Amino acid sequence: MGRSVPLCLNQLQLRFSDTVQVSEALSIPVRCERCGVLLKVPRWIVRRRVRLHFCGSACREAWATVLPDDGERLLLRGRPQFRGGNWKVQTALARERDGFRCRNCKVT
Repeated sequence: MGRSVPLCLNQLQLRFSDTVQVSEALSIPVRCERCGVLLKVPRWIVRRRVRLHFCGSACREAWATVLPDDGERLLLRGRPQFRGGNWKVQTALARERDGFRCRNCKVT
């Protein structure tokens, strides 16, 4: 079927097993953004326009340390169960505003 090649998704900090089966026809050679070493990534990653590829976490971390820190952080959290003290009031106002119809399909 294909050779076992390292799956290089360190730039996304995804944790997979060390190797996966990727067919030669389904992989594309790219260079590490920091050190320039040649590595292979699955074709679907390149099609998704992922531009930064790193050979490992050490290169990714070294590359990230030279970037200026703008203080902005992306926090991804799940939807909270508690939506706020006035949630019922806000939903009632939104329903009244929309004429008690779905905004997408207009069904009451």
